[in-house]
Amino acid sequence: MKRKTMIAAALAAALVVGAGIGPAWSYFTSTSAASGSLPIKIEPTTTITEEYGSGEKKVVIHNLDTSEIPVFVRVAVYSSMDTEVSGNGWSGADDGVASGKGWYYYNDPLEVGQDTSELSVKIPEFPITKSDTEPNGETDGANYAVIVVYESTPVKYDKSGKPYADWTLTLNSKSSEGGE
Repeated sequence: MKRKTMIAAALAAALVVGAGIGPAWSYFTSTSAASGSLPIKIEPTTTITEEYGSGEKKVVIHNLDTSEIPVFVRVAVYSSMDTEVSGNGWSGADDGVASGKGWYYYNDPLEVGQDTSELSVKIPEFPITKSDTEPNGETDGANYAVIVVYESTPVKYDKSGKPYADWTLTLNSKSSEGGE
């Protein structure tokens, strides 16, 4: 009897092990190899520099020396307060540079290593500080924010060789915020 139980246990174990072998026989592998490489370079690279103080933000866009492509740049200004935007070499979108709304375009292509002229964003009715002795120049409770978004696109040329901007090919789109 003991012998029959051991044979039955051995057969059961063999069936369990044998049942798992079937799928193993159908296992298929494949490999593929590739050679060569292609470097990818994302250009042009532009950066923004901003200085902020006393209700005025000064913005300059840089076309870095690592870039090999001239670009056109544009800046949008968003604020919780009215702003006055001005700068030499900049023009406003539909409603003019002084309105503080819409895109502001740098008129000339920005060559490699060049900077735009300064774009000034002023808040004419800047909140008055309570006291010069209070930390961080705390204001009378008015909150404000000035958000600057800029984009760049490579310079394109028409058939006559005149440069133009195709804003559907935007390369950089960055923003920053300043204020209280």
